[in-house]
Amino acid sequence: MGISWEPLLPVEHNGPGLEYKVSYRKLAVDDTWTEHLIKRHSFVVRNTSTFIPYEIKIQSRNSHGWGPEPKIATGYSGEDVIFRHCLRENLSVPTAAPRDVAVEVMNTTVLRVSWTPVPPATLRGHLKGYHVHWLRKRSFLNPDKILDERHTLSFPGKRTHAIVPNLDAFSEYTLTVNVFNKKGNGPSSDPVTFNTPEGVPEQVPILTTSNAQKESIRLVWAPPLVANGILTGYLLQYHLSMCTQELTHVHTHHNNLRLVDSYILKPSGIVCMNMCTTFDFTYGRQCVQYLTYIWFV
Repeated sequence: MGISWEPLLPVEHNGPGLEYKVSYRKLAVDDTWTEHLIKRHSFVVRNTSTFIPYEIKIQSRNSHGWGPEPKIATGYSGEDVIFRHCLRENLSVPTAAPRDVAVEVMNTTVLRVSWTPVPPATLRGHLKGYHVHWLRKRSFLNPDKILDERHTLSFPGKRTHAIVPNLDAFSEYTLTVNVFNKKGNGPSSDPVTFNTPEGVPEQVPILTTSNAQKESIRLVWAPPLVANGILTGYLLQYHLSMCTQELTHVHTHHNNLRLVDSYILKPSGIVCMNMCTTFDFTYGRQCVQYLTYIWFV
């Protein structure tokens, strides 16, 4: 019985040392397979009876390991059995997901993700790279609101880690990784959940003055549009004399953080002011450098 098949193209070898394993057994008679490891793409089974059905399969391997498990075909002794695309038809999407996925939150918006690569035998084609998918589930500033903000980055080639930027501060995320080849994506890894810490608030968008009198002036402002954490108050900085001098007076204003708030300031002379927001960790602050007012009294 002659057995032949289409050999893999050189670009499909995926490594050195390509060989083929020819396995056959009598249909519904033998339980064990007779196997031969060869380098050519044909094989002859000798001393067979006439027209006996056989189960036959061909599997490839290289120095990295075995290819996908092949399909079983049926042939008859006394005939030539030709396998067309029996190996190449198994070159499809990858069958395994990356393992040991871990994340390291580097700061409020960036993380490092690492994983164990999939076994070469599960690629079922040329490795093209890895996809990293992340889902923002909720912001801790509004934890009852369920979000569905999905993002994906592609990282070409063989690798075991990647850097993911542009995350939102003070949020809960889940992340998965999958490998892909020319045919498409393999299965996703088990999801990993992580949280980003609080970040620096954005600048106060509005700072205005009104009711300027000899000994006081009314300041009105709005909270930052993006807080990136829990606001704890506002820091008002001002100094007397010329505006080129360093800020010398500081007022910390704690309140219920209403949409628009105000403060009465009672200096005298020429006043320059900057408005800041403050937040919980290490008493950080973000100042509105461009909203500076000069007040002559």
